Amino acid sequence: MKKSILAISAFVVMLFASCNEKKTEELMAEETPVTEEVMVEETPATEIVKLEEVEGAFTTTELKLKPGSYSFEVTNKGIDHEVAFVLAPNKENLQESDFIADAMLTQTIKDGETASSKMPVTLEKGEYVYFCPLNNTPKYKLIVE
Repeated sequence: MKKSILAISAFVVMLFASCNEKKTEELMAEETPVTEEVMVEETPATEIVKLEEVEGAFTTTELKLKPGSYSFEVTNKGIDHEVAFVLAPNKENLQESDFIADAMLTQTIKDGETASSKMPVTLEKGEYVYFCPLNNTPKYKLIVE
């Protein structure tokens, strides 16, 4: 009988140990985060260029930037009609097809409003112009060097 009790006791101890081991493994699996190696392509940070439009003009009359990624944010300061923003390469006989579409604002803006470019644009070395056809502004130089 002692052997039976001893055998049953040993079985219970082994059973308890295996259950406890499974519980420990389950708890560790819950608490241990799964780490995956993901390839991340480094992209340059997008700089925001803030501009203000007043009647017939931008308050910034020339920009000098380094090559890179830019988004343009424009504020209508006191103009009683909607305004916009156009960026294009500086060239003779500029056509609408030359406009950099992603640099255009997401909407025209009323007095006191601000809007940003549709998407960041990558500017390379060269000369560009920015202007507002709705506000009849001059074409201002944007130089990337």
